[in-house]
Amino acid sequence: MAVLFWLAIVGCEYLAETASLQDIVLNSLALAFVIDVDELLAHVLLSRRTLKLIGQIQPIHSGRAWKHPGCAPMDIFRYLLCMLLILFSCFYWLWPFSNYVTAAANALC
Repeated sequence: MAVLFWLAIVGCEYLAETASLQDIVLNSLALAFVIDVDELLAHVLLSRRTLKLIGQIQPIHSGRAWKHPGCAPMDIFRYLLCMLLILFSCFYWLWPFSNYVTAAANALC
């Protein structure tokens, strides 16, 4: 999971630094491939039975259950941290280069 987050952060920064429209499209496809390559390899190399077994694995529960109704404070903290990181990445990397993103969207749509 940490590798996925690291790839997303570095990939967004790399895309934000791209100058031309053709490079934005090519680099975004390359980033999508790098993020999805592990699932592609699993579907090619593993049997259907193994993939089915992997899909049936239950998560390991750790810690104590929250006894009060509503969300646990740690869950709320994680959600807020996630939202703050998304907002930070949007304003820090994507906002300065919004013209390139808009041009790419206009070219693709």
